Amino acid sequence: MIETPISLTEKESESLQFLARQMGKTPNELIKEAVAKLLNQFDEETLRKNRMAAAGIWRDRDDIPDLREMRGSAERFHLREEQK
Repeated sequence: MIETPISLTEKESESLQFLARQMGKTPNELIKEAVAKLLNQFDEETLRKNRMAAAGIWRDRDDIPDLREMRGSAERFHLREEQK
């Protein structure tokens, strides 16, 4: 684990100490939880943005088969196989 010093104002430090006592945790635990939550939120936001950017990228492509047509062909094939 890497130790990273942080700088807090006196008010922030007092508030952190108070909150830690109220929650039965150490200030260090609260800071670790806050960092983990921030990183998790960033990761989720990044994933959401990437999904939105990728939405519809195949829409105007004419060099790939139509998914509905492929699915229909596969379903017809499986029906024929089941009837044998």
